[in-house]
Amino acid sequence: MHEPPKHREQAEGVQDLATPVRRPEHMDVSTVQGTYVRLRLLDVIGKLPLVQRPQFAAGPTPRVLPPKSRQRNAPRPRTPPFLFPIIHQTDPIVKQLSLAILLAAAAMRAAAADFTDIWYNPLEPGYGYNIVQSDDGGGHPFIFVTFFIFDSNNNPTWYTAQLTWNGVDTFTGGVYRSRGTFFGSPWKPAENSIAAVGNATFRPSASNNYQGLFAYTVTGVGSASQSLARQTLTVNATGGSYTGSQAGTYSKCTAAAQNASYTDFHSLVITHNPSGNVTYAFTYKSGVSCTLAGTYEQHGQYYVIPNAAYTCSDGLATTATVKEIKVTVYGIEGFISAPAVGGGCAENAAFTGVLDR
Repeated sequence: MHEPPKHREQAEGVQDLATPVRRPEHMDVSTVQGTYVRLRLLDVIGKLPLVQRPQFAAGPTPRVLPPKSRQRNAPRPRTPPFLFPIIHQTDPIVKQLSLAILLAAAAMRAAAADFTDIWYNPLEPGYGYNIVQSDDGGGHPFIFVTFFIFDSNNNPTWYTAQLTWNGVDTFTGGVYRSRGTFFGSPWKPAENSIAAVGNATFRPSASNNYQGLFAYTVTGVGSASQSLARQTLTVNATGGSYTGSQAGTYSKCTAAAQNASYTDFHSLVITHNPSGNVTYAFTYKSGVSCTLAGTYEQHGQYYVIPNAAYTCSDGLATTATVKEIKVTVYGIEGFISAPAVGGGCAENAAFTGVLDR
């Protein structure tokens, strides 16, 4: 019988250094983002001691360490301080800044999935929906939609929509029609006009970030409701070596006191075969190593590894879903969700990595 999971040590003195990023409430990330941003940015500039992952005995229990007040045994020896292999004293400062930016961006996207992509209904070729996500200036998601469709005479036409998050499950807002000068003639400002002509909603799927329902009405013209999916253009290469960090939580534990959050640093090697088979090999700074292996599903700019085999050198052997995997300018980011990691616990964690160049 395995011992119940034990808490990781918590970093001290960082509770008020940043405000957690807001997110749509239907997303399944809980307390990851605030701690993640605080620890990662401070650590990159060398102002916070690293939170270390201890070594553990074999057994599929969460890899955590209890607060000192509840430790019954002396903690295991810690490994030497972890160093990022791509950051050296002689490297340009931009590498450190890039790492900080990437880590913060990953935490924010983990808090609220980015719906920026090309969307379509595969049953209706010729129609298309381009979504670009931003912020409304108050910490809430905002999306701008351009949709090219056909009018009552079957001629191509297009509209735009500006939608804000309602705080529950839907983006809502107005639909606009633009008019202007013929593209083959010099631009005439007097011919430009933008008019509000209706309303629209976009409701993302509650179970994934690559499907949704887009409904719109153009007053006096008509209404439509479309089931949309991200459109994949090309295969995104993910193979390579990365250096980064991970922030996660253990929840739903049989012993409520074992629910806890954690942070870790890692090196990551991804093997991406042409067949879509992929392996993520994490080596954490304490010496524990974990592997997630499976087959990619691609949805637009995102990958998912459903039912990945999740094994670790400390004896963990379970399955997980790796989702919201996205290649970025600097590296890669994603989210691990494992429903059973021992002690009745579920693990959910965001990870990010800067590509070693």
